[in-house]
Amino acid sequence: MTTADMTAWPATTNQPGGGFVVLEAASAIVDVFKDYTSWIVLPEEPADPASAMPGLIRQTRELTGWAQRDLAYVLGTSHTTVRRLETDGRVTARTRGIAARAAELHAVILRLARAAGGPERLVIALGRTVAGTTPLDLLRAGEWSRAYTAALDAVHGPRLAMLGASRTPVKPATRELRP
Repeated sequence: MTTADMTAWPATTNQPGGGFVVLEAASAIVDVFKDYTSWIVLPEEPADPASAMPGLIRQTRELTGWAQRDLAYVLGTSHTTVRRLETDGRVTARTRGIAARAAELHAVILRLARAAGGPERLVIALGRTVAGTTPLDLLRAGEWSRAYTAALDAVHGPRLAMLGASRTPVKPATRELRP
């Protein structure tokens, strides 16, 4: 269909918006606007529209052995919010901050579990007191990096080479960094 096939009504100048055209077929709209419109192609819907949040929370709980209440304590929220995020996965405006903290916590716990040698050693490391605090308390405070290093110290403990008291000679490149 072309614009010649359309029935045009005369423009009315006394009404706002000027004249208009009545289209006999819906496909003709592309022909009418092709010179005046840029078309945007939207991406396809994702194959799996479900959120990754339930998997993150479930894996965090499996690695640590925590109940939903324990995870809620670390995230600073209620257990019902954790339950909703784990079952539905829908992140609302109210739970956006909690979901972000849960994703960050998952990344830290996953790295710690690998470094510790498994979930069993991770649970021990999170509860062990290092330098007057536990990694669990640091996680609760949102201090991810301090919790990570404290848990690593709890798992492996400081080594002589780390303290500069090793029998291995210090290489010249690192010697000048130490006092």
